[in-house]
Amino acid sequence: MKRLLAAGLCLVAPAVAGCGEDQGGEADNADLAELAAYLPQEDVAIMAAVDVAAIREDLGLPDDADAAPTETDLQAFDLDDPELQLIHEVSLPFPVVLRAYSENFDAEESSPLDGALIDAAAGGVAGVELLSVVHTAEPWDEIAGKLEDAGYKQADDIYVAGPDTPDAAAGVVADAGDGVVVFAAESEQAEAVLARADEAAEPSGMAAALDVIEEPARAASTVPAGDDKCVKAVVAGESGDGATGTLAFLITGEDPDPERFDAGALDELDVGEPTVEDQALLVPLETPDPPPEGRPLLSLLISDIAPLTAYECP
Repeated sequence: MKRLLAAGLCLVAPAVAGCGEDQGGEADNADLAELAAYLPQEDVAIMAAVDVAAIREDLGLPDDADAAPTETDLQAFDLDDPELQLIHEVSLPFPVVLRAYSENFDAEESSPLDGALIDAAAGGVAGVELLSVVHTAEPWDEIAGKLEDAGYKQADDIYVAGPDTPDAAAGVVADAGDGVVVFAAESEQAEAVLARADEAAEPSGMAAALDVIEEPARAASTVPAGDDKCVKAVVAGESGDGATGTLAFLITGEDPDPERFDAGALDELDVGEPTVEDQALLVPLETPDPPPEGRPLLSLLISDIAPLTAYECP
């Protein structure tokens, strides 16, 4: 898994250490399913992943725009501000910095990462307190030094927050190799991620579902095993600027049928004509101006991951 992930991310971030011209040219999206493969699906209700490099490009930001700033005058989200929109997108799978701002508007030392060097992230949006994996070009020894400065203590392969570590920081941070850094609430979570990396585990059903769509910001949720619904998973994605997106229903047991889709279930959004690709029903979406509740598309869909009632099973 590590070799595949490194090759996939080299396509979108050739500057990452170890990436060479012989590994391929640029791609439209990082292999987000490979990054999400580090995450165990248990206890994760919704899994999100973002191609940070592509989002910067969509927003017209420089390649080194800070995706996880620990110093800013952020007081509220302004969706017309590309820098704040970038932070919002990254916060879906990597909520550490945003959580610090929401608590006391002070994110100093909440993340040890240089936000300019983050190019992809994946994490559980619901169901766990915190579990994220972030791909960065920043060397691990520099990250480890900042962790020690922030009061973390090394315990085997992981760093555990100490009494002087900022409250909003992750409880545990670990190096999964190949530029992937693990952030977790508990040691057991981080150890499970490291074990999956060592075993070269295949993406879970939820992680694999992220590959159904192409937008740089994505979220997926799967139907529990044994459920007799024909919808196996729901995947939502949006462009970096949050203006357009796709909602996908992965159908099992029958061919997807556009006639079974109820656009009225998404009455807050502008819904296009559904199309079928393999076993997925793809629904193009646009966000009205102004957006409902002042929130971008993916944030709205994640609130209930586009109700399964939008597709009627037999």
